[in-house]
Amino acid sequence: MDYEPNWKPPTDPPRVDISFAIVDEAIRVVSEGIPDLLESVPVRNSFNTKIRLENGWIGLVVEFSHAPGIPSIGDDLEPEAVLAFQAASELTLIGSHQELRVALGSQYFSFSKFSYVGPYRDGKLSWPHLATHLMAWLNDIVLPEVLRRNQTRVLRAIPRPPQVDIGHISKALWVLECEDSIRQGTGFFLKGTGLVTCDHVLGPQTRAFQANMPSDRRCVSVTSREPAIDLAVLEMEGVKEGGLESGSPDQLKQMDHLIICGYPNYRLGDSGTMVPGLVVGFRKVAGIRRILTNAPIVGGTSGGPVIDASGKVIGVAVTGSDRMESAQATEDHGIIPIDALGFLQRSG
Repeated sequence: MDYEPNWKPPTDPPRVDISFAIVDEAIRVVSEGIPDLLESVPVRNSFNTKIRLENGWIGLVVEFSHAPGIPSIGDDLEPEAVLAFQAASELTLIGSHQELRVALGSQYFSFSKFSYVGPYRDGKLSWPHLATHLMAWLNDIVLPEVLRRNQTRVLRAIPRPPQVDIGHISKALWVLECEDSIRQGTGFFLKGTGLVTCDHVLGPQTRAFQANMPSDRRCVSVTSREPAIDLAVLEMEGVKEGGLESGSPDQLKQMDHLIICGYPNYRLGDSGTMVPGLVVGFRKVAGIRRILTNAPIVGGTSGGPVIDASGKVIGVAVTGSDRMESAQATEDHGIIPIDALGFLQRSG
């Protein structure tokens, strides 16, 4: 490309024309390339320009403000800057923008600062040459920072996924199975409460066992239950170690992250599942505000704990679909909030 000086600013001295031409070109490029991010690019704000005009080269620094305001256009570069720009003027035609950044130093380039050295003769400068350097500055420095800041804002607005101790949760999980009534579900130990599950998974001869010890089946007895709410608390024979902690379901809001834990359609050798999802809504059932999720709750998961982003139990999986293949056929993947345990009546 011919980079001979070809543009003579209409007014003299030309500093104002050059300054506004650079800003207008930057806005045009961003508007055409990434219009949705224009508000995040500094070229829309006020600016301060300093320009050095020499026989053979032009050097300039445009520093953009963090807010709108009145532009400031200075007469010349600082003395120490003149020496640096004069040394870099040898790159006016043969050097790339990356080489110019190395020659001048990082202090002259940033997200809000554009610097340039180019040919200047007889009151003319090379607009194609300046525009090439401006485009390189936008692509190499400005755009990556805009994308990084935009990603940070998006991530800040999205709740963090749960960070959970899978081993700790697994130790608290039990398979509940009644061969007489062919009912199967999930239960979990909750600290200070006992073995929690859904009432509808219990049969007359329900036994509890952990997935890695299917032959160690233990008798359970109901200590409290409420069929209308569909919750029950059980006692189990033998030593019961570990347990999960209760969270605060009343603090949940739509789009919060959660994890559904349990044993869907358990078969010998299954590890159980921990399915991530989001809170998508709420629905009242039997006077209790259930939590709705987009995570599939499949038969056998009922009674399993639902974990929030802090690793605490905020609910009990209760309704969904018989099988994963039909999970999309219902929106009622429901969770009973864990504080509904306060409504259970003691048995006996």
